[in-house]
Amino acid sequence: MLHPGGVRLQLRRKDCTGSLALVDAFGAVWIAGWKQREHPMLYNALHIGDQVLSTAGIMVQSAADAQKLIRGATSLYVEFIIRRVPFGRVFAIRRDTEGQSLGIIQEGNTAEIRDIVSGSPAARHGLSPRAQTCDGLSLTNWVLTEINGRPLNLFFKDAEVRDRLNAVGREISILVQPFDLVRHLKKQLKAIRGTLRGGNRGLLVLWYRAWDLKRPIHSHVQPTHQPGFPSEDLIDIVTTVALVRYSLILHLEVFGSFT
Repeated sequence: MLHPGGVRLQLRRKDCTGSLALVDAFGAVWIAGWKQREHPMLYNALHIGDQVLSTAGIMVQSAADAQKLIRGATSLYVEFIIRRVPFGRVFAIRRDTEGQSLGIIQEGNTAEIRDIVSGSPAARHGLSPRAQTCDGLSLTNWVLTEINGRPLNLFFKDAEVRDRLNAVGREISILVQPFDLVRHLKKQLKAIRGTLRGGNRGLLVLWYRAWDLKRPIHSHVQPTHQPGFPSEDLIDIVTTVALVRYSLILHLEVFGSFT
């Protein structure tokens, strides 16, 4: 639904809580990914590079503010006002023949576009070799973030981007965004991943220590509480929390972020 200054979305609270990768860049809040496996409906509603203007009816100044509003929502749905990929451009490109090169020259195997071949299908359909930076002061490279409506993982592996570009068919659509924006999104995502995994490793250490305290050294010796050691109730709590958080990390699969 169109809304002054953006698009209004109504997303289920359970699909948003702990499943959206929101990051800060250029003084705004951005969608950088989501847990696709657990919440497939988000695929139809969001794009990497969407700007979040408000959450639950309140303008947001940071990703932390948005996440707090999501967690604090009491209704079944949470309203978002989104500005659709404000720095992105979509191109529908048609090859002249099956298997023809699009004329997009990648930077190695990455999603960054180093150059566009003159006279190629990509060039004829309007894709320029350079993009304006988000601050509008200079030029930078484009980066592919979607191919045929499917988001690319910002931490793609091997030849994933090339294989998607060379998919069978004469028609292909791509979404490209400026390199400086994508670089900031990836930087923030790495910080999120490091925080989650680092915190989880700490809990796993506690879990293993708790397990060592609980299990008997020999089958005929029962563990006893010793002064200075945690009580068994505390050990049970630490064990449970560690296992829950560890299982979350194992199942995190977010386009462009936690994968």
